[in-house]
Amino acid sequence: MTPTPAQSHQISLAKPDSSLVTALLVAVTVLLVLFLLLRHVVRKRGGWRRFRRGVARELALTRRAFGEPLRAFRRHRRGVRALSRHLCDPRSGLLVRRLLDAAAGALSDVPGAFAHGLRTEPGWAAVQIAARRLPDPPAPWEVEDELGGQSWCLSLDDEESLPDAAPRAGARVRPLPVAVGMADDLCVHLDLAAGPRMITVEGDAATRSRLLQAMAAQLDRPGSGASVTVADGVHPHYHGEPLDSVLRRLEETPSPTTGEGAVASSITVVVCASPT
Repeated sequence: MTPTPAQSHQISLAKPDSSLVTALLVAVTVLLVLFLLLRHVVRKRGGWRRFRRGVARELALTRRAFGEPLRAFRRHRRGVRALSRHLCDPRSGLLVRRLLDAAAGALSDVPGAFAHGLRTEPGWAAVQIAARRLPDPPAPWEVEDELGGQSWCLSLDDEESLPDAAPRAGARVRPLPVAVGMADDLCVHLDLAAGPRMITVEGDAATRSRLLQAMAAQLDRPGSGASVTVADGVHPHYHGEPLDSVLRRLEETPSPTTGEGAVASSITVVVCASPT
C-alpha cells in the first residue's frame, strides 16, 4: 500500500508599500498641523462664530471689489443713454430753461439769491440755489431733506404742475444751461449765464477737451439763446478763427441797445482752447 503524500497549502502575504505608508503619514501630519493652526487662529479671532462672520464679510468685500468695474461700466452706459435721450429731445432744453426762469422769478424778492444748476429725471426736477439763507419755496416748489438745504424740488407729472416761467426783474440775460453729466442717475445741468463771464474747464487733458467740445456743441444748437463763436484749437477737425481776431472783431462790433430792465434775447459766447 503506497501512502498518499499530504497536500500543502501556501499562503502569501503582501508586503505594504513603504512609499504609500509614508505619503499617508505625511498627509495626516500636514492636515493635523493645519487644523491646529486654524484652531489657533480661530481662538485668537474670538471663536468660530466670529471667525465665520469675518470670512463672510471678506468674501463679500472681495466679490464687490471684483464686480465694481462691471457695475461702473453699466452705470456709465446708462448715463450715456439718458444724456442722449435728453439732448435729442428739443423739449428737454426748453423745460430746463423754463424751470430756471421760474426759480429766478420765485427768488426775485431774495437779495443775492440765484439758481445756478438743475438736476432732472423723468417726472422730477431739483433746482440748485445759491443764497445765504434759502427762503421757504412757493408752491409748487418743495423742499426735500435728502437734497440738502440749497435745493428746491418739483414734480413734473403733468403740465399743470409746472410753475410760470417769468424772468427775474432786472435780469440782463436769460439762462444758458448745458448738461455736464450724470449724478445718481440724475441729469445735471449748469447755467453758464449765472456764473462769471469767463468759465474754464480743467482736469485731465482728454476729459476736459471732450467736455469743452460737448458744451460748445450744446450752446451752438438752435434755440439755445446763445450766439457761439468757436476759435481755432477747440476741435482738431474744425479750424476756426484765431482768438485774437475773434476778440478784435467783437470789440469793434457795437453792442445792441436794450431798454432799462429789459432781458437780453441772446448772449455772445466765445469758445477757445487757450484764453489769453
